[in-house]
Amino acid sequence: MTTTSQYATYPSLRDRVVIVTGGASGIGASMVEAFAHQGSRVAFLDIDASTGEQLAARLAGAAPIAPIFLPCDLTNTDALHAAVQSTLARYGTVDVLVNNAGNDARQRSAETCRKCLLGSRRRCLANV
Repeated sequence: MTTTSQYATYPSLRDRVVIVTGGASGIGASMVEAFAHQGSRVAFLDIDASTGEQLAARLAGAAPIAPIFLPCDLTNTDALHAAVQSTLARYGTVDVLVNNAGNDARQRSAETCRKCLLGSRRRCLANV
């Protein structure tokens, strides 16, 4: 995707805070790019630091709001917690989570949400 003129524009996505896991390549990178071109405030996480930094640099001048890349191994819940806290410190909230990263190591969703995402089981969709 190189310009937004060939794609639909969704004003409701402008200024929304989006986290994309597995966002450095493939479908995740396409999601990062699409949200960034909509004017969303995008933070994306990936274990591949080199590819993530390259994507962030490429989009820095091409998107209305430059996305931020946070290197993160999602199997490390402390690292995930730090990445989400960094996003919250920068933007104050998270509106959209695109849980795209692929890994077959299993963790209980309630534990992951309690420790990492929002710090409140009450707000976690996995516990609804």
